[in-house]
Amino acid sequence: MVQYLKYIKELESRLNTRFQRKVYFDDVIGISKPKSYDIDDFGNITEIVIKQANLKEIPDIIFELTELKKINLIGNSIKEIPSQIIGLTKLEEIIISYNDLLKIHPSISEIKSLKKLDVSNNNSIDIPPEIIDKGSKATITYLKSLDIEEKKPLNEIKLILVGDGGAGKTSLVKRIIGQKFNKNEPKTHGINIKPWRLQNNSKSIKVNFWDFGGQQIMHATHQFFLSKRCVYLLVLDGRKDEEAEYWLKHVQSFGGDSPIIIVLNKIDEHPAYDLNRNFLSVKFENIIDFVKVSCKDGTGVNSLLNIIEETICTVQHLNTKWANSWFRVKKELETLDVPHISIDEYNTLCEIEQINSNEKEVLLDFLHDLGIILHFDDFYLDDINILDPEWITEAVYKIINSKELAINKGVIELELIKLLLSEKRKSKYNYSRNKIKYIIELMKKFELCYFINPTTILIPDLLDIQEPKLDIKIDNEIKFILKFDFLPKSILPRFIVRMNQDIYNNMIWRTGAILYCNQFKSFAIIKADYRESLISLNISGELVRDYMSAIRKSLKDIVDTFKKLDLKELVPLPDNDSISLEYDDLIGYEVMGKNDYIVGKLRRTYKIDKLLNGIEKPEERKMNNKNQTNYHFHGNQKVVQTGNKSIANYNENSLDEKIIQLINEIQKHEIKDKDSLINELSKSEILDDKGKFNKVLGNIISNAANISSIVSMATSLLG
Repeated sequence: MVQYLKYIKELESRLNTRFQRKVYFDDVIGISKPKSYDIDDFGNITEIVIKQANLKEIPDIIFELTELKKINLIGNSIKEIPSQIIGLTKLEEIIISYNDLLKIHPSISEIKSLKKLDVSNNNSIDIPPEIIDKGSKATITYLKSLDIEEKKPLNEIKLILVGDGGAGKTSLVKRIIGQKFNKNEPKTHGINIKPWRLQNNSKSIKVNFWDFGGQQIMHATHQFFLSKRCVYLLVLDGRKDEEAEYWLKHVQSFGGDSPIIIVLNKIDEHPAYDLNRNFLSVKFENIIDFVKVSCKDGTGVNSLLNIIEETICTVQHLNTKWANSWFRVKKELETLDVPHISIDEYNTLCEIEQINSNEKEVLLDFLHDLGIILHFDDFYLDDINILDPEWITEAVYKIINSKELAINKGVIELELIKLLLSEKRKSKYNYSRNKIKYIIELMKKFELCYFINPTTILIPDLLDIQEPKLDIKIDNEIKFILKFDFLPKSILPRFIVRMNQDIYNNMIWRTGAILYCNQFKSFAIIKADYRESLISLNISGELVRDYMSAIRKSLKDIVDTFKKLDLKELVPLPDNDSISLEYDDLIGYEVMGKNDYIVGKLRRTYKIDKLLNGIEKPEERKMNNKNQTNYHFHGNQKVVQTGNKSIANYNENSLDEKIIQLINEIQKHEIKDKDSLINELSKSEILDDKGKFNKVLGNIISNAANISSIVSMATSLLG
């Protein structure tokens, strides 16, 4: 028997399945068989693929394949990559995503040939998600740092307070850390940071309170600091009718699924104040609890403290291991009494601790993610590392809140900025000419401003609120709508910054803009409606579809920088723009070969191609559908859907196709228990139990009650 066949037969016997030889065609179409292998010219196994085989551990026989270069173990239940992996000295790639990994032996970093280590989507792994997100190089570097010296857990967390100005965030922090209540507490301008020690049994946890100013104008600066590695306190004023959902969505768009504790403050003045807790808890599953508090008399503060402690102690990243050398660099940075240091100074600190160049980069990014340092890789920003966040927020606050800027409707001269930040003005910090350049570049990076000439910038957040009278000729007009579940206030200002070269006759205001593109000989009227959570696009002129495509691309690129934003694109009917059809539905109809769309309330039928052709050229639409590739699992099989064709290595039938379509539709939206429902639908035995299948469909219909496309698909499968 050929040597490699011995190993394959052994694996087939253990797994009770059949392995197939991988062929070139697999790579061409992007499909690898779920149980496959490849060999070299000498009969050595160089690649092994074992997908969705319910493996609890890596089969020990794999560690005997010393010529192995690639391992793919996607979709199993493997909990550990053991030390035996070091014996595979020629390994170049290991993919072990979608498993139950808890531990990776650090010796894996000693495999010099290893270029790719994909451990994504393992929720309990002891590697920080920020490290994994940065790719294989960062992951391997992090593991190597743990392998060469002693390590200890981080035991540090950022606790961010958000809420409207005057809600009592600063007073709440004081109560929590044991300071006295001050009824005349001044409002926070920018940000206040206070450290606190939480003692939990034998564990001492450092908690950094980040108290953000709640003024509306400062919300755009939150993107500097909000992140996933936090616990959030949303503080609401019991005397006011505040929009809890605005803040919950605001946090979610930057902080993902980070835990949120909602504090109902000032109940001494309004004891009946409350929220619809069940409704909000279902809609935002990361809400931990609701606590009624009075900072004035201390009511509820102890209950809040207990909830904070319980929440912090369940945050997984507290146990993230750091090499001692990394800790020493962190400690040195925290003891420096300066607001910022240069990249050369940072590198010197690392060199003292014998941290190599790869580790320097990974550690710097990690310190940034933790909020210990602010560092950006942009050409004009990478030389400065901010140690004191107040240094940047105070500068931005002084600029944004200046009377001169308000009077000039968002326009400000650089010389005036220098004056505002000069030593003559009362300030905790000094800002040199070079540092002012840095601050403006940072504002440009986060799309808070743009230059209207070499000496003047414009900040769209402070534009005149009044919409100007339109004086453009409307001809050959097409309309489009972006409908959000929550429209962040920063999307339109950022769009104005990006498209500033197209602004027509300075016709911009706080919630809209008129653009003109000479290339496409077309106008665009863009308006945001925050009450309805939508942005409307009206394009008129010659090459209207081309300009529409460019504008949609710009807006969607901005939307993609937010987490968990549910966006629907709508096409208004040409003869009745009060009724709009969902763009993805129309595309779906076209892909399925349907020609007509019936609008029941109008008793009319519309041609789908005409509705879509008004928005996008047919050839562009076909190309977009062709290039759109969706990967998903159905049972133990991987299905690749490219455009309107499905290629799969199982016998397809109409019911399978409907399930696949439903899974793809669910993936587009945010619904309760999304991942578990998709997991249930993906099980190969789902169709064997009709009762269980219908129960899963019932849960989908219930959890997606407001999403007609999902409800329709799920209902059609009920039987």
